[in-house]
Amino acid sequence: DFGGILPSGVVSFAAGETEKTITVSVNGDTDEEADEGFAITLFNPVDAVISGATAGGVIIDDDTPVSLTAIYDIQGSGDASAMEGQVVTVQAVVVGDFQDGDADGSRNLSGFYLQDAAGDGDAATSDGIFVFDGTFGVDVNVGDVVQVTGTVQEYFGETQLSSISSVIVTGSSALPAATTISLPTVGVTQNQDGDWQPDLEAYEGMLVSIDTELTVTEMFQLDRFNEIKLSAGGRLEQFTQVNAPDAAGYAAWLEANGARTITYDDGQNLQNLDVDLLDGFPDPFDTASAIRMGDTITDLSGVLNYQWAGSSVSGATWRVRSTIDGENSFTPSADARPTEAPDVGGTLTVASFNVLNYFTTIDLSGATTDLGHDPRGADSAAEFDRQTEKLVQALAKLDADVLALMEIENDFVEDGTSAIETLVAELNLAVGAGTYDWVRPGANYVGGDAIAVAFIYDTNSVQLAAGTTVEMLEDGDLAALGLDFGHPLFSGSGANRVSLAATFEEIATGETFTAVNNHFKSKGSVSPWGNNADLGDGQGNNAEARTQAAIAVDAWIDSDPTGSGDADVLILGDLNSYAMEDPITLLKSEGYTDLAQDYVGPDAYSYTFDGQTGTLDYALANASLAAQVTGAAEWHINSDEADVLDYNTDDYPGGPLDARDLAIFDGTNEYRASDHDPVIVGLNLGASGPEVIAGTSQSIERLAGSDADELFVSDGGSMEIMQGRGGDDVFDFASWAGNESRDIARIMDYDAGDVIDTGGLGLVKFQERAGSVVLVLGEDFDTLIVSGASSMDEIAFASEALFV
Repeated sequence: DFGGILPSGVVSFAAGETEKTITVSVNGDTDEEADEGFAITLFNPVDAVISGATAGGVIIDDDTPVSLTAIYDIQGSGDASAMEGQVVTVQAVVVGDFQDGDADGSRNLSGFYLQDAAGDGDAATSDGIFVFDGTFGVDVNVGDVVQVTGTVQEYFGETQLSSISSVIVTGSSALPAATTISLPTVGVTQNQDGDWQPDLEAYEGMLVSIDTELTVTEMFQLDRFNEIKLSAGGRLEQFTQVNAPDAAGYAAWLEANGARTITYDDGQNLQNLDVDLLDGFPDPFDTASAIRMGDTITDLSGVLNYQWAGSSVSGATWRVRSTIDGENSFTPSADARPTEAPDVGGTLTVASFNVLNYFTTIDLSGATTDLGHDPRGADSAAEFDRQTEKLVQALAKLDADVLALMEIENDFVEDGTSAIETLVAELNLAVGAGTYDWVRPGANYVGGDAIAVAFIYDTNSVQLAAGTTVEMLEDGDLAALGLDFGHPLFSGSGANRVSLAATFEEIATGETFTAVNNHFKSKGSVSPWGNNADLGDGQGNNAEARTQAAIAVDAWIDSDPTGSGDADVLILGDLNSYAMEDPITLLKSEGYTDLAQDYVGPDAYSYTFDGQTGTLDYALANASLAAQVTGAAEWHINSDEADVLDYNTDDYPGGPLDARDLAIFDGTNEYRASDHDPVIVGLNLGASGPEVIAGTSQSIERLAGSDADELFVSDGGSMEIMQGRGGDDVFDFASWAGNESRDIARIMDYDAGDVIDTGGLGLVKFQERAGSVVLVLGEDFDTLIVSGASSMDEIAFASEALFV
């Protein structure tokens, strides 16, 4: 007598006993009403006979073995099961317990993962499957052998069993060994958003271990979904950071990146949970302990599933979910978190810094800026205080003499409430009263956009040069520059932000330079004019708008807008273009040097987007100022950090911030003060630069030097003979970009300390003796910079050459 409806009961047969009477009372009632439904299941009774059952229930005779379907037959070798919609019964071992409401509160996916312990030995078919049991009510644990009856279903690309009618624990078993997989995969597929991903269909629902070292390459969704992206072969780069824009090349690049990227997720499809739920993450997770981009993990283990993280925003893709605590751990990157700003030398430092929408107008419902725009920064006074505190820390430690700022609220009215006034006042409280001041642009607003560019400067070291003016580049200035693009460039919807120019004087020396601060159109919403739609070549939207802005800025600088009479110019700002995109190559062709690329090299970056690093923030020096640069670097305090560390509280768990939430943010340090890294340049104004010996475009000419330090500059002639003779010489062929047929040069009298920049030479071949070749190279060069070579196979190096 079971005494009511119970989940299960045991009936014992004595030796030789072949018949037993079972009486089941339902709530004390033994009548035969059909609505008193229950079930009796007899498992493998030897020679037992079921008879005399009296109840309004269902008697299941299990003398006939249950027909089981193999998991690998359900999965098949395709993306979707050929058995979709069929009711099946499977029996396998639980390899991942993600049931809701059980003892493990950190793994809740409303189900569990089963895997056939033996499998079929076919590498093309998965041996695992997800069981979506919802609130069915039978608790299972890892290692249980479970028999499940349910319907085969495809859910956002994952094969699973749903509409479960039976879950029976039949025993226990050792777990199957995790299947080893490697990235990048040979094949790729596309998810529902059209993004490339590794082809891992053969391992769906199985225990896996990825033997490739994986690098943290994105943490944008960490605060919302507790997920990060990992990549094999190091961090991912933007295609146009290292390649000229090209549609076919970009498509292949994305496909290759997809083959080497995997998502590591927590065990839940809930949003805004504590960010230490990822196995291997520090607990508690805070600014001091945070995992950073560039950190690595080896032998990432767990079950492999194909889901989103509870929202379409997260995207359906392959996810590894840890099944037990402590099976995964991260190794800090060799590039440790910087504790000080880079030393770039010089007597002056200049920095470019996008400050991530610093607005004193709080972004509340119905709030607007003076210009009628929606505010873009802090959503509350508490967020604004956090933003100010962290940003001041970054600026104070940056300790730059001139700072070009982007994404500051467009309000330059001196009433004590503007963003620029507030920021400078708070910075001076930190570093000393009167240390910093801001450049008055001569108008209440710099253009009509919600955000603007601005300058602040250290009054102890620099001042605005006497006799110069502060100027803005607006659409009304274009005609005088001989430019007519047929549409607005710096005003209206989809425009570039207005540029700002100021000439600064170093107080100690009286030397001057002109800084031009810019913020070109983003890659987001498409400008309503011109050919600004994404061409699929890696530049994103608005490449034409940005390129035209670069043309205008270059022409404007040539007009000496501030009236300085000084040739030294530094272009600064967020140009929203990666290093090989059209606006940057255009400015370089006009004689500007990308200082980060020059001093840091091809690994330079200031921003991470979609898991890929690249340079959006620039310091570009013209030839005369480049000779006075002592160093340049990016300060990686932002782009390598998880955005959960910034001032924004949107994606913390709902309700009031608790102590755990507040511990994540640390306003006493500079980390994640913005999403862009500042770029820093050292200047030694007035330093004696090399004498410039410039060629012309004539077919054959000889440029003869002396024992002094000299800069040899080609102008694209078909053959140049450059004779250095002595000193630390620079042989510069950068102006040959695009003139691949004019590629014959001969350099004579080279020695230690010389630098050869092959620039745009199309065919490069080096040898150690003179001859009719592109370049002659001896063993004593300190630095050799090579770019634009058509074939690496045609490059040979002298034994002491350094290839950069």
